[in-house]
Amino acid sequence: MDKYRSKNNIYLSIYLSIYLSIYLSIYLIYHHSVELNWADSLLEYKYTMLTSSEKVYTCIQKLVPEEDDTWLTVYTGYGESAVVNDLKPNTEYIFRLRFQRSETSFSEWCDPLKVVTEKEPLYGDNLHKAIRLKDLAEIESILKSGIQRLLLSYNANIGFKDDSGKTPIFSLSIYLFISFCSYLSIYLSIYLSIYLSISARSYLAQYVHIFVSIYILLFICICLFIYIIPMYSYLSIYLSIFLSIYLSQFVHVYLSISISISSTHGNRQVALTLLRCGANINAKDHDGKTSLMVAVINGHQQMLELLLEYNVDLSVVNANMVKLLENAMVKNGIRYY
Repeated sequence: MDKYRSKNNIYLSIYLSIYLSIYLSIYLIYHHSVELNWADSLLEYKYTMLTSSEKVYTCIQKLVPEEDDTWLTVYTGYGESAVVNDLKPNTEYIFRLRFQRSETSFSEWCDPLKVVTEKEPLYGDNLHKAIRLKDLAEIESILKSGIQRLLLSYNANIGFKDDSGKTPIFSLSIYLFISFCSYLSIYLSIYLSIYLSISARSYLAQYVHIFVSIYILLFICICLFIYIIPMYSYLSIYLSIFLSIYLSQFVHVYLSISISISSTHGNRQVALTLLRCGANINAKDHDGKTSLMVAVINGHQQMLELLLEYNVDLSVVNANMVKLLENAMVKNGIRYY
C-alpha cells in the first residue's frame, strides 16, 4: 500500500510540475540594473508541491549571446526578489527561473523573460562636452532625448557656467545651434522679464565693471535677438520685443559682438536677425576688425552680400587692414559693385 501511495505521489508531482504556472516578473528597471520578482510563483509552488517541512530555493539565469548563447547563473537563494546589476544601458536581456528542492529535484524552467534596460540619463555636462567638441551627431542625439525639458523640469540653472566660464547658451551662440537655444529662449525671456530689473540692472548701475557688463548683456542680447525664430513661439517673440525696447539702452552696443560672431561662422540667418534688431554693422572689435572684414577674411560670400545690402561702410578700415581686406577678397573670389 505504501509503495502504491508513493508511486501516485510521484505521478501527482509530475502532473503538477507540468501545469504549475511558474513565471518571472519585472519589478523595477534601471539603466544598469533590473529588479526581478517571483513571489507569486514561489507561493503557488510551495502550496502545491511542498510539504510543510520542505524548503525550496530559486535559481535565475541570464542568457549570454556573446558566449554561444550559454546561460549564466546570476542568482541562487531563498528570497522572493533579486537585483541583477552590471548591465548595459538600453540593452535587451533574457532571464529564466526555476525552483529547486535539491540538486536533483527541480521544476521546469519558466518561459524566458525579455527585459530592456533604460537609456542612460543625460546631464548638462553631456551638452557642454558635445558643444565644445562640435560633435553634431551627439548634439542631435541629446536634443532628441528631450534633455532640455528634463533639465528645465528639475529647475536647472540655465546660466550655469562651465570651467571656462561659458554658459550653455553662450557656447551655443558661438557654434550657432539655433534649435536648442530657441527652446531655451522661452524660459530665458520669462526669467529676464521678472528678474532683470531687480538684479542685473541694479548691479550694473552700482558697479560699472566691463567684465560683468559684457557677460550679462551679451547673455541678454543672445537670448532676445539671436535665437527667437518666428516659427517657434509667438509668445516668446512678443516678450522679446517688449524686453528689447525696454533694454535697448543697454544692449545696443553689444549687438556688434554678436554680429561679429555671426560673420565669423557665416550664418546669414542670425546676422539678418541682428541687423533687423539694430546691430551696428560698422562696429569694430578689439583688433579693429569690422563684421565686413571678418566675413571677407573667412570667405563667406553670402554674409558679404547681406552686409552690402545693409549699406556697410567700406571705408571703415584702419591703415593696416586695407591691404589685408583687398587681398582676402581677391583670394576668395569675392567682388562687389
